Amino acid sequence: MNYKGLIQDCVAVLNSYNPVTSSVEEHVNSYIKKRPSLDESDHTFIVEVFSGCIRYDNIMKVVMDGFFAKDGRRVLRSEKNLYIVFAYIALFRLDELGMSHFRKFVRSQDVNKMYRFLNFFLNEKNLRTWIRDEWNKLYESTFVQTNLISPILSWLPELQELIEQLSDRIANKVKPKKPPVHTTDIKAFNITQPRPRAVPMPEPIPKLKKFVATAPKIFEEPKELGRIAHKKEINRRKAE
Repeated sequence: MNYKGLIQDCVAVLNSYNPVTSSVEEHVNSYIKKRPSLDESDHTFIVEVFSGCIRYDNIMKVVMDGFFAKDGRRVLRSEKNLYIVFAYIALFRLDELGMSHFRKFVRSQDVNKMYRFLNFFLNEKNLRTWIRDEWNKLYESTFVQTNLISPILSWLPELQELIEQLSDRIANKVKPKKPPVHTTDIKAFNITQPRPRAVPMPEPIPKLKKFVATAPKIFEEPKELGRIAHKKEINRRKAE
């Protein structure tokens, strides 16, 4: 949905309307034909807002007269229909649209203009006193209370929050971000593990003395034994 474009169309069809030359239906249908890019839902919205603003012109006039009396020096009268469109939507279409769409319509416009008008019109004291009194001069009090005052008052907490947001934007205020919530990290129980039994160090193996090869002479027959054996052989022969 093109929120800014829809508001521009609603204002444009109001600005160009002349009750002397055409009826409400003829005028709005003629305007719609010049806007072939609009889809059916956009057509319906423009027709209903335009028709409603014309039908309840006397209700809108009470609001606009009070607004220009208070802030006339800071408001262009050429922009009157812009404020009429928002007054009509707030009074008669808010239940249908909801705050989400209304908030987007408001934010599509100049923040200073929206803050100035909504802060005046949606003031609870104004609604409960002179605005209601002036509307009671036009309609029965039951109609005013049931169809105008009670519905808008039921939305007032959220509307006031929107007005505060507009004020913060004008003042360039930024709401501080909430610090992140640190959750407790769950850690596994640190169960003490039994120490492994110390393995005794093996006793060092004694080093063997370096093997020394035996001298070959050790295995030779001694010469004395040879001489003794030779003498025994001579003596044996003599005895024979």
